Amino acid sequence: MAPVPVLLLATLEELVEAELKTFKWHLTQDLVKGFPHIPVSQLENTDRLDTIKKMVETYGPEGTVKISLEILRKMSQNQLAETLKNEYDEGETTEPAG
Repeated sequence: MAPVPVLLLATLEELVEAELKTFKWHLTQDLVKGFPHIPVSQLENTDRLDTIKKMVETYGPEGTVKISLEILRKMSQNQLAETLKNEYDEGETTEPAG
């Protein structure tokens, strides 16, 4: 499985600058119960890589995917959300059994 940051980078690279700004705005809101928002100052002037790093630090890999799916759906980026979910789920089920 590709690591979550790699999956998310591929997803965020599909967003134009205005959409990325909207995505980051959603991160500053209390979006999903149990997940804290990220303060605006911590996302100010961040590029895609820095945003992903901050998300993984804040939410962990699984939480990052959950938050990303929620935001993408709120932005009506349903195809991107579906692709991210499928790639993440595919990785989860193809992990070698220990």
